[in-house]
Amino acid sequence: MEFFEKYICFEDVKYSILENYKDINIKKKDCNIRVYKINNYVNNDIFFNLFNGLDLEYGVKGISDTIIGKYNINDFVKLIDNKIEIPEYIFHNVLADTDLYNKIINYIELPSNLTKSNLRISRLYFGSKFSGTYIHQHSPALNYLVKGKKLWIIFPNYIQNMFWMRHNKFDYDSISEKNNITFYNWLIQHIDKLKNNIYGINIFIQNPGETVYIPEQFFHGVLNLEESTGITYSWNYL
Repeated sequence: MEFFEKYICFEDVKYSILENYKDINIKKKDCNIRVYKINNYVNNDIFFNLFNGLDLEYGVKGISDTIIGKYNINDFVKLIDNKIEIPEYIFHNVLADTDLYNKIINYIELPSNLTKSNLRISRLYFGSKFSGTYIHQHSPALNYLVKGKKLWIIFPNYIQNMFWMRHNKFDYDSISEKNNITFYNWLIQHIDKLKNNIYGINIFIQNPGETVYIPEQFFHGVLNLEESTGITYSWNYL
């Protein structure tokens, strides 16, 4: 974590303090990176009990959204507790798991202007220290962190940024083809280049109880600085 501290920069990040998750209000085409600090955020023990004992989908290394199998969450936690280095990253499709979705939504609510029918995907995540995802893009999203710390790299999809990423083969497709390297090791090697060449780059840490809003098609990569768990909601354009 100390290695990354000198790179922290978040001039474009808008911070807000809210009482409850439901108070988040996402406006159409909002292009501001936002962090919502939720006062009444769900306790990790309560959250974990929602999926305790379940078999959950996982990805591997930086390609966490490419599902390759299932782990019993209790076995997964034992590996982490025993300090066994594991590249797998729980990334479970909650929309395809109605019972679990209904349990989670009671504790981590959607913003009032969103419904389940708006959602493109929702994933429960659980990753060990230094697991993460390569830099990628998708529809607008919220990432709710219940436990842990996450390092975020987010920047706009300006034409010059898109060109630079592709020219240097830093885009998701190029990096994911080299999936013998973790995002942590890749980032250690290339964070200086990103910081010095990307327009509008923001690098910051997300803490428990904070929710990050990623605008539509913004580039972003995420590194778990600690064992981390939470849920994401990404929706079709409003």
